[in-house]
Amino acid sequence: MSNELAVRSNTTDLVIDPTQSAFTEAQLAALQQLGIDDAPKGDIDLFFHQAKRTGLDPFAKQIYMLGRRTKVKVWNERAKRQDEEWVMKYTIQTGIDGYRVTGHRLARIAGDDIAVEGPFWRGADGGWDDVWLDPTSHPLAAKYVVVKNGVPYSSVAMYSEYVQTYSKDNRQVPNSMWAKMPANQLAKCAEAAAWRKAYPNDFSGMVLEDAVQIIDAESTSVTSERVPSKKRGTAGLEEALGITKEPEPVTEPEQPAIEAPAADLGALQTALLGAGIEEWPEQKAFLVGRIGHDIESPQELTEFEIGGVLDFIANGEPAE
Repeated sequence: MSNELAVRSNTTDLVIDPTQSAFTEAQLAALQQLGIDDAPKGDIDLFFHQAKRTGLDPFAKQIYMLGRRTKVKVWNERAKRQDEEWVMKYTIQTGIDGYRVTGHRLARIAGDDIAVEGPFWRGADGGWDDVWLDPTSHPLAAKYVVVKNGVPYSSVAMYSEYVQTYSKDNRQVPNSMWAKMPANQLAKCAEAAAWRKAYPNDFSGMVLEDAVQIIDAESTSVTSERVPSKKRGTAGLEEALGITKEPEPVTEPEQPAIEAPAADLGALQTALLGAGIEEWPEQKAFLVGRIGHDIESPQELTEFEIGGVLDFIANGEPAE
């Protein structure tokens, strides 16, 4: 893939220069606004490498680095058993605009004649439609075609294979974007796959953000929860900048109440015991101090609140 970067005459401090070997201070500061302020330096360096290698602009949302809490198996030495806990996993993903920019750039460099057809959607009644009009259901498949030098590269994306889900009430349900705009999400998956067929060598390793399902090799869950952007510290960026400072207290964004699965409550109890917080009065005081409201039992905690407490304990910060 060409290392050509989209450099315009009205450049700013956020434009990645071809001579750079790492993000500048101004670029790192801007990345804080994209929700990766807690990422380790190694992940940030890898993100820079991918942005420069692909020539995609992270500040135009063509390429992303996203943090997701993922369940993994861990050995509980104290209880002599294997438990589950949430850990933060960062992945580098490409937006659909990044696919389009890259595809047309490759065609321009190679002198290829490019045309596109679609997207098209298919429901249970059969036949391909160029618009999805049923707001009460999702399409079963979407199709997109990239025509390169007269040769069609067609790709069909099946809803059952691409839909992103999370666990709720012991079943898998579509996440907010797939529940709200299933036709749009599925069409992007089909389009990205068509570009990969047309230019397989150049798109190798690029992951579409709307299609990714994070499955760790040792994960106990086939889905993961994307963590909303929030100011929980800037350790990764400050390390990259070579500075240290105490994080300022901030207010957590409001989150929808999601009932916590029993497995999450078990992981919370294990984490509290491991931190030396054994009696309920002490546990309650600690939990209330973290979530900011009163509770009478752990069952009142949401999945998001439990995840925040587990992250806090896992980061090695002292219990309050």
